[in-house]
Amino acid sequence: NDIRALFSEADAFVLPSRMESFGIAALEARCAGLPVIARTNTGVADFIEHRRSGMLAPTDRGFALAIAELIRNNRLHQAILSHNRSTMPPYSWDRVVDLTMAQYEKARTLA
Repeated sequence: NDIRALFSEADAFVLPSRMESFGIAALEARCAGLPVIARTNTGVADFIEHRRSGMLAPTDRGFALAIAELIRNNRLHQAILSHNRSTMPPYSWDRVVDLTMAQYEKARTLA
């Protein structure tokens, strides 16, 4: 409930880490409708589409520019908010369970 309350007061979710295997916190923010600003070449890029559900940047400079653009460009910010509030990300618990079970089955058949 505390996280949900914080997300409701936020304008975006910023995740500057360079080594993020998946980014569950970013996915939670995305599911709450927030634009996510994160690094390319991380697991977050698996569910954030640049300029559609958030902003992705490969460098520190690009990251800072992405934040600044989202602050300055209200049209883009509103478009991302609208998209994220109306479109579920490509991951749901059912899908994650199905994918995990498929990997276990694949490992079992290889053993």
